[in-house]
Amino acid sequence: MMKKDIAISIKNLVKIYKVYRHPANMLKEMIFRINAHQDFVALENISFEVKKGEVVGIIGRNGSGKSTLLKIIAGLLDKTSGEIEINGKVSVILDLGLGFNPEHTGRENIYNGAMILGMHKEEIDRKVKSIIEFSELEDFIDQPFKTYSAGMQARLTFSVASAIEPEILIIDEALAAGDMFFVTKCMEKITEMCRSGATVLFVSHSLPLIQQLCQRAIYLEKGEIVKDGPAFDVCQAYDQSIMQEISKKLRKENSKKPNQERVWKRGPIDIVKVQVLNKHNKESYSIYQNDKMTVRLSYKTEQSLMNLAAWILFTRSDGVYATSFFSSDPYRDLGEFKDRGFIDITWDPIMLGEGSFLISCGIYPYRKNMPPSMVQSESYILHDKCYRLEIKKKGWPLQTVFDQPAQICHQSLESGRPSQKR
Repeated sequence: MMKKDIAISIKNLVKIYKVYRHPANMLKEMIFRINAHQDFVALENISFEVKKGEVVGIIGRNGSGKSTLLKIIAGLLDKTSGEIEINGKVSVILDLGLGFNPEHTGRENIYNGAMILGMHKEEIDRKVKSIIEFSELEDFIDQPFKTYSAGMQARLTFSVASAIEPEILIIDEALAAGDMFFVTKCMEKITEMCRSGATVLFVSHSLPLIQQLCQRAIYLEKGEIVKDGPAFDVCQAYDQSIMQEISKKLRKENSKKPNQERVWKRGPIDIVKVQVLNKHNKESYSIYQNDKMTVRLSYKTEQSLMNLAAWILFTRSDGVYATSFFSSDPYRDLGEFKDRGFIDITWDPIMLGEGSFLISCGIYPYRKNMPPSMVQSESYILHDKCYRLEIKKKGWPLQTVFDQPAQICHQSLESGRPSQKR
C-alpha cells in the first residue's frame, strides 16, 4: 500500500528494447518463432520514491535513460517489468507537439493537447486566451500547425502543458525551445511551477538550474542509478565524472605526435612531451577554474645550455588570446639544461574563464624585452596550438576569457557613524 505522503513510487523498474539489425528480422521472428533480435537494456532495476511537494532533478549523459524513465512514469511508454504507483494528477511536458494534429490550426491543437493532458473543455475555454498570449503566437494561432517552425511548435506545446495545474509535473527541459527570450520565459514558468508546491520531476543538462530548482537529484548512467541524494552532491559527482571523461579524451588526443606543420625547431633543444597537471599533481586536461594547474614541458638537449626561457600561450577556441607567460619577463635564472629534464610552469590559482583552450609552448635563448613579433622567429623549439585544455567553473557557467579577483566593501552610516564590512 502506497504511503499518503508519496507521490511517485518505483520498484525494480526495467525497460528492454528489442533491436533488429534488419527490418526483415522482425518478420522472421514472428513467422518462424526464432530469436532474431538483440536486447538493449535502457533501464535496469530502477527504484526510488518521490514525496509529495518534492522537486527532483534527473541528470545524466545522452542515452542514460532519462527520457525513457519519464515516459514510462507518464504512461507514454510500457515498462518491461517492475512496479510504478502514481498518486495525483499528472501533467507532462516532454515531446514536441504531443497529441497535436499537423493539419489542425494552433487554436484547435490547444484543445487537442489540453484534453489529452486531462483538461475539460470548459477549463480550456477559460484558459485559451492566456495560453495564446503566453505562446506569443497571436498572429499565427489560426494557421495549420504544420506550417509552424520547430520553435513555434515548442512554444505552443509548452504553453498548453504549462497551463495545467497538476499535482505531479514531469518536465523535459529540452522542450524550452525557441529564441533566448522565450527560453528565459519558459524557465521562469518552470521555476514558478516548482515553487507552487507541486511534485516535480525535471530533466535538464544544466547543473546550475538543477541546483537552483531541486532539493534532490538522481544521476543515471547506462540505465542505472549512480547516485541519489541532495542536488548539490549529486551534481558535483556528475560534473566530476564529465570532467574525467573529457580529460581522458584530451589526454589521448594530446599524447599523439604534434602536427609537424605546427612545430618549429631551430636549436639544440627539443620538447619531447607536454603535460597538464592538476592540483594533485596528476595528469589532467580538464581543470576547475581557481584550482592549481601546472604545464610541464619535458625536454631533451644535445648540449649543455644556460640562460634559457620558457613561453606559454593559451588561446581560446574562438581564436582570442587569453593569457601568456614568458619566463624572461622579468628574467628568471632556470639554471643549466643538460641531457633531459622538465620545466614546470604553475598557476595557483588558474583564473582562465570557462571554455576550451589551445596551448602553445616554446623554449628560447634568453633575450631581454623580446617583442611579440620575435616569439616564433627566435625560438629554439616552438609547438604552436598543439595541445587542448578544458577549463570548467564550479559554479554558474559564464563564458569569459579571464575572471578578475575583486574586493567588496559596504559602508553604512548609522547615527552618523560609518560602519564598514569587507
